[in-house]
Amino acid sequence: MKAMEIRHRRENGKEIVAVHTPDGSEYRIARWPIIPILTELEAAIDALWSGYEDAIEYMDDFDAELVTFKSEVPGAATAIIQKIEEAGLGCRA
Repeated sequence: MKAMEIRHRRENGKEIVAVHTPDGSEYRIARWPIIPILTELEAAIDALWSGYEDAIEYMDDFDAELVTFKSEVPGAATAIIQKIEEAGLGCRA
């Protein structure tokens, strides 16, 4: 199954989220300053959500059938999937 992959990391005081196409190419990337009032996990979930919204918009363009998540923040990938499911959305086309 082809998947869009959302990757999150923190680097040089910034949240960085990248959307990767099924072939592994970096399609879109966003960076913004770390928001100090959010916990590391909250910030990671926020970043992954931002990437998710981008990925679902372009899934058809890349014949992707699902979205996967990676983050250097422990528990963030599991938490974003739970949040998506709670919102009644999904990670599959």
